Amino acid sequence: MSVPRVMPPELASFVRLVARYAPDPKEPARFIPDLSAVRTNVRRPTNGRDVPRFWYMLPAFTARHLPSIFTPRINHGTPPVALNTQTARRFATINQKLKTVGKGKSLQQRIDERGKLSRQTLGATGYLILAGAGGKIVCAACVPVAQAQDLVVDQTLYWKVVTDADEAWYQVGMLNSQALTNATLAFNPKGDFGERHLHTLPYRMMPAYDSGNGDHRKIAVLAKDIAVLAEGHCTTDPYLSDPAKALTARRRKLRTLLDTSPLLAQLETLAQSARAGTSTAPSGGSGTQAPSC
Repeated sequence: MSVPRVMPPELASFVRLVARYAPDPKEPARFIPDLSAVRTNVRRPTNGRDVPRFWYMLPAFTARHLPSIFTPRINHGTPPVALNTQTARRFATINQKLKTVGKGKSLQQRIDERGKLSRQTLGATGYLILAGAGGKIVCAACVPVAQAQDLVVDQTLYWKVVTDADEAWYQVGMLNSQALTNATLAFNPKGDFGERHLHTLPYRMMPAYDSGNGDHRKIAVLAKDIAVLAEGHCTTDPYLSDPAKALTARRRKLRTLLDTSPLLAQLETLAQSARAGTSTAPSGGSGTQAPSC
């Protein structure tokens, strides 16, 4: 960083004038140096060697000052978003190159491979079920669609929307049960690092939800209660709530914590009965499709 030079007198006078200007008449004591977009320019060195930076000194120009899109900073309504023309030209160049070398699909089509993004129209009601497609242990969750309007589902997850809350929690309970994981082991291919590629195996082995089946309804209640318990652990445990920690290690710790709950033992007993077809009420209902991904 170069050493700042002394301002010309005319510019210095202007800076002093602006420093005492309050742009909002409703806040006459809030001057320009106090604004959120300005005060972040200030840097106070702690080592006694670096040059300080004041509110009127802009940071060094970098690539982040050339955004791909422009979005206004507003707190209401729907902001209009504009594509940077320079970025648009880059996309056009990339697509032309792909066409020239015979690769066919545009960059946009490659990002939306097999319509995995454009098909994510969840609707306004119901419950979104999410489950992993790989690994050894089935892992699933559900969230009300109303709370998932800004969510984009990763390509490594299977997803499905169901209208009934009890059916959603039943599927989450069954998918997270050891009984269903054990049922998939014989069919789950192994790689250098163990089992992988669960894909639709769990859904083919999971009994369809039957609202008239007492055990199915109990599984739904237990799954929801265990989810509340898990959320409590994730909120209060510093390790589980630290995104810098490895996800696999956090999952193992959470499973260990949940193993001590009698709720999990009850769910496992019911899940085994459901898998064996020995539930306490007659089965019925329609088949369960594997979620779309």
